[in-house]
Amino acid sequence: MGAKKGILAIADGDPIPILRQRPAVDPGRAREMVDRLHPGFRIEPDGESDLWEACYRPDDTVYALSVPGLDLAGDRRFTFDRPSGLPPHLLRLGADRRILLHAMHSVSDGLAFAVWRTVSSSRSTPTSADS
Repeated sequence: MGAKKGILAIADGDPIPILRQRPAVDPGRAREMVDRLHPGFRIEPDGESDLWEACYRPDDTVYALSVPGLDLAGDRRFTFDRPSGLPPHLLRLGADRRILLHAMHSVSDGLAFAVWRTVSSSRSTPTSADS
């Protein structure tokens, strides 16, 4: 059968320290995140799951976790061959945050991962020593 994963994380920074703190889960925020990930879909809570079961859910099912600083979703729709296939609305959701994608399908030896970071840039104007 093989191993399969489709995980999208949107974090304020590195998600590992956030998860190590074992923050309180916010089910309402998780539901809002799923609404934003898949606009127009009817959403019905389906109980709890662990990450092993949640990273490759049945079709049209999303595992969602929201804690302060991190939104995490497991969904088959995130198993892209190329991370550049991530829909633009998902990139907009992560504006000013770090977006991480991990997709894997062992049967076809497919693996994709990507990290997007919004980088603020500043611009300076050269000044003359004579002014």
